[in-house]
Formats: sequence, structure tokens, C-alpha cells
Amino acid sequence: MQFCTSLTADRFLDEKKDCTVRALALAGGVKYPAAHAVLAGLGRLNKKSFRFWEAAQVLKFSERIELSRRRLQTVLPELKKGRYIVSVAGHVFAVVDGTIYDGDPGLKRIVRRVYEVPDLTKRPVDVNLVAGC
Repeated sequence: MQFCTSLTADRFLDEKKDCTVRALALAGGVKYPAAHAVLAGLGRLNKKSFRFWEAAQVLKFSERIELSRRRLQTVLPELKKGRYIVSVAGHVFAVVDGTIYDGDPGLKRIVRRVYEVPDLTKRPVDVNLVAGC
């Protein structure tokens, strides 16, 4: 299992509570400002937490329901290939090809939801959501 704590070099320095933005940028393969703009278009306010599951529904990300309500350490072997956003209580983070892009998220934490994320650089996204990118 691999952890990567060097998140995104171009993140907004004054931003806080932006785990949803970082997770979307890393899992979607887009720059932080583009992910920030997409989530802002969906109602996320600067420096405020955001319920990612609402964005995932609008963006039509596939939810891996069978991975919910299990400990993170038992879910990770199933995330070795692909791009995912994992939700635990009060936090989300990216897992890309088996690498966790977060500090230590706590392997004994219970996973609430896992979303499979397409490569957003190859998928059209509603231009109204990314205005200003």
C-alpha cells in the first residue's frame, strides 16, 4: 500500500476544508483550479466543507456500493486499478491505481462510499460548471 502526501502544487493557498477539491483533482486528472470551479458550480463555498456525494450524483460517477460499510484496509485491495474517490466520516480522498493520495487516512476507518471517477481530461464536463478555468 502506498501513500502520497504531496497533494497538488497549484492548490489555492488560502483554501481550507478542500478535501473534496483535492480528491476530484487527483482522481479526475485535472488541475486544482478546474476541480475547484466544478465544485463551486455545484454549490461548494470557499473554505467550507461540502457533501461530495451530491456532486458525484450530478457528475454521474459510478458508486461501488459493494465496498461501502467495510474497513478501508479491506477495500484497498479492490482499488489497485483505476481512479476512485473514497468517503469516510467527514473526509474524502483519492485513490489512483492503488495509491492513496492523502495523509494517513486511517486504515481501520469505515468506508462510507467509493466512487469510480473517469479521467476528466477525456470526458466532456458541462461548461457552465467550469466557467473561469
